[in-house]
Amino acid sequence: MSKQILLPGFASAPERVDRLFFAVLPDSKTAARIAQLARRLRSEHGLRGNPLDAGRLHVSLQALGDYSGVPHALVALASQAASTVVLPPFVVSFDRVLSFSGKSRTPSNRAFVLSGGDGSAGLLVLYRALAVAMQKFGLLCTTASSFTPHVTLLYDKQSVAERTIEPVDWTIHEFALVHARVRHRQSYALLGRWVLHD
Repeated sequence: MSKQILLPGFASAPERVDRLFFAVLPDSKTAARIAQLARRLRSEHGLRGNPLDAGRLHVSLQALGDYSGVPHALVALASQAASTVVLPPFVVSFDRVLSFSGKSRTPSNRAFVLSGGDGSAGLLVLYRALAVAMQKFGLLCTTASSFTPHVTLLYDKQSVAERTIEPVDWTIHEFALVHARVRHRQSYALLGRWVLHD
């Protein structure tokens, strides 16, 4: 058995398992409905991946990165940026499911997602408003061309072609700064919530 040699002053970097991102989370009733839908669709399509727990369902807005530990200065800055976003509440509607191509994950681990067309337009407005706020505070953000509003239901090696479903809709009243542990199934920790208002 070989041993890794560590030279003095060159300790291995700590693993980055603390992920921070802004997201919209469905209310508990909607999350339960989406979780039930995921179980039904899993069975209908013969998928083997485990559906995400209802408490982990969300729509990602902006990623802040992966860290070893929670960077409190970044959380404070991101919170300041988030507090400047002014938008009224809006309804989101997802009316289709599909498997993503697997570009960001291995083909054996494709995301099977809820998606929508015009019904997710409000999420794009929120996404852009948050990006502008983050830029004002010197934070990196992604551009609208890489934003596809969706809720991941499960991961599976099988690919499912896009199909329409009975719409899943709810009113977005707030967005949150989320702390997730990479490769862990534990519940998310919310580091801040911001209520949408005129």
